[in-house]
Amino acid sequence: MKNTVLVKTLLLFSLIMTVSFLGFSKEKQFDSRWEVATVKIDSFNNGWVGEALNFEKKVKVDYAFKNDAENIYALFIFKDSKYMSSIKNTGMTIWFNREGNKKKKYGIKFTEKKMSPYELISFLEKQQGFIPEEKKNEILSKPNYFMPSSEVINNNNKSKSPDDVNDKTRTAWFRMKEQQGRVVYEFSIPFEMISEIDQGIGIEPGRSMKVGFEWGGMTKEMQIAMNRDADLADLPQTCATSSSCEPDRDHDGKGGFKKGPSTNDSRSGSRVRGPKKYCFWVNVQLAKNQ
Repeated sequence: MKNTVLVKTLLLFSLIMTVSFLGFSKEKQFDSRWEVATVKIDSFNNGWVGEALNFEKKVKVDYAFKNDAENIYALFIFKDSKYMSSIKNTGMTIWFNREGNKKKKYGIKFTEKKMSPYELISFLEKQQGFIPEEKKNEILSKPNYFMPSSEVINNNNKSKSPDDVNDKTRTAWFRMKEQQGRVVYEFSIPFEMISEIDQGIGIEPGRSMKVGFEWGGMTKEMQIAMNRDADLADLPQTCATSSSCEPDRDHDGKGGFKKGPSTNDSRSGSRVRGPKKYCFWVNVQLAKNQ
């Protein structure tokens, strides 16, 4: 009798574990659609009308993929601004893994780069060729610009040397815009840029891969500011009224710093806590022209 009960218990436990394993191990797969027209990267998401969007409920974003013979295109829409964290400072990194796991071996980091008018002219000449003098004078009329920029990084979050990339290789591009309470990011990533950096990655139309989206956290500059503010918070209260002390600064909640308890520093019961970093992965099946 005891043996019968034990066997039934083991069978029930095995069944529960099997169902649970199937439920948790199955991941979403997004089938990229083949794009026949030229995609204009303008963040207006007009080229995505009618596309099936996936929803990541943990961060409340919609996303989609499509591709042609030369590029991967991605749409990423924040539906709740609180999950944007410090993306304006840290940018968005898109990771690619052909092996089907979540190892951050190769990625492209997208940020807005501050440029002087001379740097912008040089950049545009490299991308577009000759620029008329009238257009140059128009550019020179402003002190600086913020331009979309991309760089290749490895799993140590280090940029690849410019010498690793052929000058003729097209670079990845993105645009961002706020629309009706939502923030839309649109990306274009050339297959040749991926192959140029890592021949072993082999991403091309018809292939499957894992794609990771990562943003938020802190830049080195933000980390330095956080440490400085933490040190100021540890100064004696009498220092707050001293002219020799630098006054503390306030930070807003959008990509700024929040006060919170610390377990790493016994000098103070209150330390600063940086913005949250987010990352999630999806399986993507790239389309192939039939």
